[in-house]
Amino acid sequence: ERAVQLRSLRVRLEAPLASELVGELSPGRIQDTGKEQPLTLYIRPSFQSGDPGFDRLLVTAPPGTPLSVQDLTIGSEQAHRDGAARHLSPGQFSTVSTSPDSLWIVLPEVIAQDQLLALHFSSVLYSASNVFGIAAGLGEGTGAVWQQVEAGEGTSLGESNGLNVLAPFAERIVRTARVYPNPFTPNQDGVNEVQTCEFSVFKVSGGKPLFLEIYDLGGRRLRRVEQIPASPVGVQRLEWDGRDQEGALVPPGLYLCRFGLEVDDQSRKGTTLARVVSVVY
Repeated sequence: ERAVQLRSLRVRLEAPLASELVGELSPGRIQDTGKEQPLTLYIRPSFQSGDPGFDRLLVTAPPGTPLSVQDLTIGSEQAHRDGAARHLSPGQFSTVSTSPDSLWIVLPEVIAQDQLLALHFSSVLYSASNVFGIAAGLGEGTGAVWQQVEAGEGTSLGESNGLNVLAPFAERIVRTARVYPNPFTPNQDGVNEVQTCEFSVFKVSGGKPLFLEIYDLGGRRLRRVEQIPASPVGVQRLEWDGRDQEGALVPPGLYLCRFGLEVDDQSRKGTTLARVVSVVY
């Protein structure tokens, strides 16, 4: 038998970038899931003598939650209230390419004075509770230092006191479906060869498999496709290539396409959708 033995461990502690970093998301509650929502992240830093400050921000949303940055304003709370805060458009700061459910913002200069930052962005939320992770950083690559932004009441301008955005529970777990192209032509000419079933999954945690089933009009199942999604919620896509389970192309005609989320409780409603699709040659 072999075992791994740890002989030594070194931990390097860096000085904090600021004595305090408090963040607040506004609004703290939205009225609907599955629709693009404008959000504002307020960050209030507090500095002591010698604190180096930060020059970048990292916003991490729940998995499957797309984010899109709009702009950034910096100034005192009163300047924000009066509309006199410094405004930075996306061309005045840079973004680092990362996953769709995170934003990595590189500021044009180091922030090392007490002032309020307001990052305006949009998102599509799919869960009833959506906790965001926020960090401020300084430097690049392996030499970068990061400090977590703590949830709290960062400003009186916001409507919450934390980094969680609440939303109503969705009545259906699977909804807003789109099947395209329909009809489609899997005749190996390179055009419309594959049909895509696109749908949104709400309020699910864990790795539940997605499935797609094709039935003829007599009720006989011809094909089943399963897939474990990278993210448990959000927009999901499954494809059908016009073939049955044995790999043969199906005859032209109408078929029932059933798709959704595989769940343990078969009595749970709202987990599947169905559409009539057409195959032509």
